[in-house]
Amino acid sequence: MTQRLDPGRPIRITYIVANIGDTAAHMRHIETTLWFRTASGQEFTPELKDAELRTLIGGERCLYVTATTVLQYNEAWGIHEGKGALEFRGFIVYANDNTVDRQTGFWRAYSAQTGRFRPKDGPDADYEYQD
Repeated sequence: MTQRLDPGRPIRITYIVANIGDTAAHMRHIETTLWFRTASGQEFTPELKDAELRTLIGGERCLYVTATTVLQYNEAWGIHEGKGALEFRGFIVYANDNTVDRQTGFWRAYSAQTGRFRPKDGPDADYEYQD
């Protein structure tokens, strides 16, 4: 999900990480990427703030907010009008109590019609996985 992109403000993305297993998941690394293509065709990936690593017990969910460190939104990019594009993707490396590392990933595309992110379509749609 996302808050409305406001001109002259950092870009903030809110997402939920859920441990759907029965045992604890100890997060070791979270990496997220924002990708923009403006209405004029310019592409860029701004720097994001690092996510806090924590342990989620079985069934626990955690709300995360990431934001651009420097870049501020510009209406000329045309994201809300559907002329530009915005994607949010990432992966999480976590371990169980036996210290076995696992990885999961996600890839979402912003929909100007709904104002929300949806699973990415296309040949790389299987990017979202659990290991």
